Amino acid sequence: MITTFKKIFYRHGYLLIAAAWLYTISFLFTNYFSYSSNPQSVSRLIAQDIISKENNFAQILNDTASINGLLSDDANTIKLDLIDDGMGIFIYQLNDVGNPLQLYWNTNAMAVNMEDLNKPDGKYMVNNQNGYFEFLKKSLHKNNNTFIIAGLIPVQWHYFIENEYLQTHFAALPKLGNTYDTTSLSMGTPVINADGKTLFKIIKKFDSHAGSIGTLPLLLRLAAIICLMIFLNFIATGIAQAHGFLKGFSILAITIFICRALTYFFTIPSIFRSIPLFDPLIYASSTLHPSLGDLLINAVILFWLLTFIRFNFTFNTEFHRTHKNSFLKYASVFTMLIIPFITFYFVSLISSLVKDSTIPFNVTDFFSINVYTVITLIIICFLVLSFYYLMNMLEQLKIAGGISFFWRMVITAVSALVFLSFNIGSENLFVYFITLLWLLLYLLILYFRKTDYTVSLFRSVFFIFWSIFFIVPVTILVTYQNRQIENAHQKNYAYKLAMQSDTGEEFLLKTAITGF
Repeated sequence: MITTFKKIFYRHGYLLIAAAWLYTISFLFTNYFSYSSNPQSVSRLIAQDIISKENNFAQILNDTASINGLLSDDANTIKLDLIDDGMGIFIYQLNDVGNPLQLYWNTNAMAVNMEDLNKPDGKYMVNNQNGYFEFLKKSLHKNNNTFIIAGLIPVQWHYFIENEYLQTHFAALPKLGNTYDTTSLSMGTPVINADGKTLFKIIKKFDSHAGSIGTLPLLLRLAAIICLMIFLNFIATGIAQAHGFLKGFSILAITIFICRALTYFFTIPSIFRSIPLFDPLIYASSTLHPSLGDLLINAVILFWLLTFIRFNFTFNTEFHRTHKNSFLKYASVFTMLIIPFITFYFVSLISSLVKDSTIPFNVTDFFSINVYTVITLIIICFLVLSFYYLMNMLEQLKIAGGISFFWRMVITAVSALVFLSFNIGSENLFVYFITLLWLLLYLLILYFRKTDYTVSLFRSVFFIFWSIFFIVPVTILVTYQNRQIENAHQKNYAYKLAMQSDTGEEFLLKTAITGF
């Protein structure tokens, strides 16, 4: 086997070299060429944004027309131009007793603390309820009145409760994530304003993967992983050809299983977990499939293993040479019993893509479709191809057992009906029953299309037929599940409207109890 390994390394070692180079280039982009790679670059970009806004504030103060427009009681273009300007502009007038009265503000996203208005004119770092800001203050005397022109430059937004839309981030670098944080420690990198004053310091968190990775490094690492997968497949194929299928498949399956288990228990590679594809808010159905990205990986692995078996294992020679007829008969019966369960599991996976996700499937509304809809369709394609190859292999195993086609159909149907009898009252009972009828029809067609057992789906003369045969029921299933969800939402909405229009004592009592 060592000789086989050497031959494979000599022939396909370039894949390892390519994977190493791709990962190295990705590492360099992430840790050296990216703006988020070092605190000095981040500090410089944040300082540039702050200085730019300070200059804008200074231009307003030095422009008499802008000052007159802001102090005017009428709406004008000067006030409109400052709306959503990226910084807060606030105008106050001191009354007879010296209390500030607010005359103008250009944003509702931030507010000035009243105690900050008592500070002398200048620039200060302040910590408000929704983040860190640089507070700018300038007093102005005009027409025997004292006005205060205040500015708030957002530095870092943070919220007491975070969600998809409210996330802690630096205002100048929203895509930086929470890789960096502000600090008062001497070891931090200072951020300096236009006056050369250190406003605050930033420090990189210990978790270097807290932020999101760039697109180019992500693609490079993905390409490196694909190169490693191809190299592993070459190793398994070479060992299967030289030392038998079982050894080759064992090496492939064990390696994949260990690597995949590491991604569950140790979140490896953690850098991919920052991608929204692995966000459970988009899709999550079980511990095995906690996100859409995990389901995509599992679907690819399943398709990979099945295609390896299909093109490296021959049932007619291997099974009859290594197994007795009694074993083949028992294995054939076991296969007939589990085929319905396998089919129902694939159906439940496709159904979960609709029921357990926020992915839009309304193809009539083209603009509602997003990238996750496309990824979901890719996952469905992998699942359908995997099911097709798996059924062909199981059919060959059933035929090797020597049991007639009639009894194969009977045992499969009885097994499915027993399963359905334990699911009476389930919401999936109707779907499973229709799936059973489709499965029996599929097995009947396979019986007359034995030539497709050893041929790739894309090379089969029945390719168009098989495509339609799988696409139509999958489309019907997705549409059915989507309508079920829409009907449930409509009923829930109608119930809420009915409860809101109910002025009876029962509704009032429920409302009062809910308040407690």
